[in-house]
Amino acid sequence: MNEERKRFEELQKHVLLKFEYGSAVYGTSTDLSDIDIFVVVDDVIDLSDAVNGQWEFTECRFDYQFANEKRWIEMIQNHDIRWLECYSLDKKHILYGDVDKYMQYFTLDKWKMRQACSAIASNSWAKAHKKMVIEKDYDLYRAQKSLFHSFRILMFAAQIGEFGKIVDFEEANHWWDEINSMGEVSWDKYKERFKPIENQLRSIMVTKCPKPEGYKAENQQKKKKA
Repeated sequence: MNEERKRFEELQKHVLLKFEYGSAVYGTSTDLSDIDIFVVVDDVIDLSDAVNGQWEFTECRFDYQFANEKRWIEMIQNHDIRWLECYSLDKKHILYGDVDKYMQYFTLDKWKMRQACSAIASNSWAKAHKKMVIEKDYDLYRAQKSLFHSFRILMFAAQIGEFGKIVDFEEANHWWDEINSMGEVSWDKYKERFKPIENQLRSIMVTKCPKPEGYKAENQQKKKKA
């Protein structure tokens, strides 16, 4: 048994919460899709050596992400997308533990959520671009998935802004069908077709998650003091 497998086995003894995310939740899974699982473990487990405090383990079709409870609570308070999806999930996707007990650490701040989701969407768009135009990084499927991800995140944020949670995990799926059908054409073709849509989705999110009243004036005062 290798070291990673040993660590995985040890983490299984300390599980507090386990839930599905990804294509199984979004309704886009196929026979070839990975099964994505997020696992929260108790704080006796030190994952500080992992990137962003989240350790990853893959076995067969299962992709696991682990975080200890301290890191998980930080993610909750920072409006991390994994938490935003988690508390919106149908119970069938909660594999172990009680999501409700973590609601005590969360107060929805639409502006904070907008900033977090906007950053993820922008990074996903940039990743799609890179995977299509940089020869050594070329990966059409991952580029398409990243493009779809940018749309989905913006649509999820708009739903949370309006309803307080994600009410339809499949809302963006028709965009995946169109993105996937584009095939091997240039990035410029993808940009021409989908950038106006991305702008529109971002505008909808902004409407549902406006800046706090007085934010602009307060921010200008801070800049003057600096």
